[in-house]
Amino acid sequence: MSNDAGDGYTAFKRDLTAGLQVAVSLPNALSTRVKGARSVVSQPSSRPSDSPRPTLANRCHAAGPVLDSPIRKNRVHPLLRFLMTLNRVADWTGHLIAPLTFVMMLLTCVVVMARYVLNIGLIPITELILYIHASIFMLGIAYTLRADAHVRVDIIYQRLSQRGQAIIDLLGAIVFLLPLSLFIFVTSLDYVSLSWQLQEGSAEPGGLPGIYLMKGLIPLMAGLLGIQGIAEIARLIQTLVAPPPPRVSNIDG
Repeated sequence: MSNDAGDGYTAFKRDLTAGLQVAVSLPNALSTRVKGARSVVSQPSSRPSDSPRPTLANRCHAAGPVLDSPIRKNRVHPLLRFLMTLNRVADWTGHLIAPLTFVMMLLTCVVVMARYVLNIGLIPITELILYIHASIFMLGIAYTLRADAHVRVDIIYQRLSQRGQAIIDLLGAIVFLLPLSLFIFVTSLDYVSLSWQLQEGSAEPGGLPGIYLMKGLIPLMAGLLGIQGIAEIARLIQTLVAPPPPRVSNIDG
């Protein structure tokens, strides 16, 4: 047993000595590696001295020429802000009239049930449905244009590139959309003014008295359509000078 104890003590002493030697040599090894790393960093670069370091503008231009273009710096960002401001008008009217479609559906069900089940005619509610329908159409036309949800009947347009489609839409907005909006606005002023002066009401017995209010939406419709037309022109110009963001992404957002 004494021999076993002596062998164990000898092995323990040998292991302890080896551990101390490793602990003592570890700082020297780390110091050698740090010095080697510093010497590598301090070595001069292999790049020729006559080649200038690329500037931030050059790197941006290499990553995307649009970022370094004067159009991007001077026009695109204000154009985007202007576009977002005009689009908010269409978004506001669209969200305002959206619940009216559900109300119109319920009132239509009431009129049908009253007419064919109870044999009762509800003229005020019938006219109210017409008023709501007219409001949805006239106030929602700009929102529908913003969402590009109007019906398109074309053969060539869908086959064109994004730039070609933008050119066609831009010409259509300038040649047709804005002049039509201006024409409706100007020609409807006298018509609407006379209706407001007369406080025009329904010609049906028991009908609603607010027809002049509905006619007042005609120039408002033209104004909203013209505003959204200007927003579309701004968006199309942006499409032609830089890749645009998704068209309907911030609707309902």
